Amino acid sequence: MVFDVCVKQTADKTWTMGQSIFWSIRDILKETEGTGLKYKMRVRVKVDKKGDIGNAFSYAHAYFNMNDWAGSSVQLIAIPAQAVNNREWQWYELPDVIEYRPDVRQIVYVVAENNPENVSAIYVDTFELVPVTEK
Repeated sequence: MVFDVCVKQTADKTWTMGQSIFWSIRDILKETEGTGLKYKMRVRVKVDKKGDIGNAFSYAHAYFNMNDWAGSSVQLIAIPAQAVNNREWQWYELPDVIEYRPDVRQIVYVVAENNPENVSAIYVDTFELVPVTEK
């Protein structure tokens, strides 16, 4: 399953999870309820980089309460500016599998870090849920 977007977020403020570039995956995952199907999430990101200090962006899988925006990240990965190539699309994958939970809303998201001295902006063009089989 693929969600194509092309979104830019500047790296000059502290963005909240609610202001992140996100994909609500609950309804997609609900279709797999009872099947045991699990996914890995990948996202493709490009960074306008000015330096190598600090983090460029973070990405995560998160749970939210069903009736409000209270929630937290399950997996949060911070990507250092040093680890990205300037203005090149790169794929990033969450290490853990994602599966449907009926008691929460689920999203995957990317957020630029507040690091304007080293990062101008990030761009996200694709989120992907890739089916996995665990052994």
